[in-house]
Amino acid sequence: MEPLEPSGLFACKGGGPNDYCFIHARSNEMWVALLKIIGWEEAIDDPHLASAERRAEHRGEIDERNALHELATRRPDHP
Repeated sequence: MEPLEPSGLFACKGGGPNDYCFIHARSNEMWVALLKIIGWEEAIDDPHLASAERRAEHRGEIDERNALHELATRRPDHP
């Protein structure tokens, strides 16, 4: 089975015990859309993150950026 990255549960705005969202980019198209939503467009052409397999190998870069957590907690236009 091919890896699906990013995929995970992230704490959301509100901070309560049930305030979580699951983010799952099943395809490269979904990955690109996610990058645009979180404002990390420079990662679109990054060869280290070009496929799910590569994203799995370099998950630390995604985690370091902490962009998915930021998306879940800071987007006032997406409650």
